Amino acid sequence: MPHTLRVLLVAAPLVFAACGDRSGGGAASAEGADNSAAQADAAAKGPELAPPFTGKDLQGKDFDLAALRGKVVLLNVWASWCEPCKEELPTLADLYRERGHEGLVVVGVSIDAKRAEGMVRALVREHRVPYPVILDTQSTIVPKLKVSGYPTTVLIGRDGALRWRRDGLLERDDPELAGALKEALDEAAPG
Repeated sequence: MPHTLRVLLVAAPLVFAACGDRSGGGAASAEGADNSAAQADAAAKGPELAPPFTGKDLQGKDFDLAALRGKVVLLNVWASWCEPCKEELPTLADLYRERGHEGLVVVGVSIDAKRAEGMVRALVREHRVPYPVILDTQSTIVPKLKVSGYPTTVLIGRDGALRWRRDGLLERDDPELAGALKEALDEAAPG
């Protein structure tokens, strides 16, 4: 077998796994039963709070996730080189437009390197992304949310607790996300 073909056969699964699969299960879905046990343990300890995260958006404005306490936040970690990430941008934009009046805030976090900022801006323009996109060129959000593939999306309740997570592509009418959003949006803001 030629060397180039061997390299492609070895590298292709690594690239695919790093970006996330198209089934919506993502890289973490391979953990299966281990993930269910971890979720049960986490439920017994109480809700896990979203980690602190700050940065700058594409307009250079400061962003602080903690400032969104009291709102429901759908935080999407993505990269311009990730095909499923680009594919779900219209879905996220539609969610923002359709549910923003109910208190939903969508935030994109691009983990692209500084040199790819032009590509991030081009994708945001091309897909008419109406929500803020934060540039995280050092990928500081990755260890905080234990991101293992892209895209990764988390739903944060009004109380700042992590309510739902998807490691992989969000589908347009995902019933799991719809249920989690309804539950989070129906909750009253903490007093």
